[in-house]
Amino acid sequence: MCSRALVTVSDASTAEDLDLSPEQRKRAHAAKYEAEFDVVLDMTDASYRSKGLGIVLDYEVDYVPVHVTQIDSNGIQAEWNTKHPNKQLLAGDQITRVNDYVWHSNSNNFLKRISGLVRAGRTLDVDSEETMSMHILRPRREKHANTQMYETEFVAELPIPDAHVSGNPAAIMGWELNSTVASQLVSVSKIKQEGVVAEWNKANPGMMIMEGDEIIKVNDLQDQNSRVSEARIVDQIEASRSTAPGAKRTLGLAVRRPRREEAKILGLLERANPAQEAPSVDPASPKQPLEVSVRFPQPTSNMPALKAMGWKLAIHGDSGRVVVKNVEKDGLLAQWNAEHPSMAVEPSDQVIQVDGAVWKAGSNPGDFLRKIAEALTAASLDGPGRALRLALAKPARAAPALSPGWESTVDVATGKVYYFNRQTGQSSWTPV
Repeated sequence: MCSRALVTVSDASTAEDLDLSPEQRKRAHAAKYEAEFDVVLDMTDASYRSKGLGIVLDYEVDYVPVHVTQIDSNGIQAEWNTKHPNKQLLAGDQITRVNDYVWHSNSNNFLKRISGLVRAGRTLDVDSEETMSMHILRPRREKHANTQMYETEFVAELPIPDAHVSGNPAAIMGWELNSTVASQLVSVSKIKQEGVVAEWNKANPGMMIMEGDEIIKVNDLQDQNSRVSEARIVDQIEASRSTAPGAKRTLGLAVRRPRREEAKILGLLERANPAQEAPSVDPASPKQPLEVSVRFPQPTSNMPALKAMGWKLAIHGDSGRVVVKNVEKDGLLAQWNAEHPSMAVEPSDQVIQVDGAVWKAGSNPGDFLRKIAEALTAASLDGPGRALRLALAKPARAAPALSPGWESTVDVATGKVYYFNRQTGQSSWTPV
């Protein structure tokens, strides 16, 4: 095996940067990025152990670097993160060089090159690289970016019972937390009918803690990499419970609600091609289409893409619209529906966009179906390296019947409907 020499670090410079002095460019670079480092992964060792890279990458347009969207807890990247706490790769980090290949406003080809290096590394071919070195840039999180990334952010001061109240911290809080390598954040995965959180929600309907919310601070404390760990939260709960009698026992949580990443699809497409006509939407449907993002598991020319999606399409009556006829129990869409119940793809949903294929009023439905098939095939060949993006318009449906005690209202921060129970303090994005 050969190991080629790595090139000198090269930053993604803009045209404006070229007019600056070296010192000015250095200051501008520091103002734009909060971290810069190299990640070096042993591809040979990964091949011997049959371990995957464990990184999901994506890009918006060619002139913006490829960025990390997810890290698998079972891949070699997660192992690197554990061994190198000061050089952990996080979601949102940008990659500007891989081995001797430097990004130059060519994200599409750059992502293909990365996929090629990974495939070659798995084969243990004599010409394959022994290691894969990635140069990482971490953009600074600016306030205006947070406004785009998160629907709302608030601080909850939760009263904590003393040590005489039995139960473990999770039972006392009445929640379940989800702490994964993939997100690098602690989020609320479930809220129960009884507990501190349910009581808070009943008393504070305008600042309800909901499933999917992220916890970014606890009692004004943060861990490394601007995140708080589940262990830190548990420690602070126990510390509050052991406070001397008569003292104030509260748990201060800074909570933020991420925007659903999939909801950005139409904006990205508009930036890539501003002249593109907006998709035609059924007038009876909500103004905001349903946006879905799925990834095919492995790149292969033999994968039946339509079957892997797990759906059947049909042409609707005289309108010529392409609609979902049904969603199979197995497939990428069934997996999406299970993970995103409030954004589930259902029969009668109209397909208005699949990657670059866009439905327009008067389009030939047969041509549109062929474009959909071509987009699915292309995505299946690329595998998990990129997302296949769908946009669907939902027909008007009757309001769902709710269980006794449940009501619906609109979240002022997002304009979306959610459901809550005044008696129990529970909340849900989906009808109960």
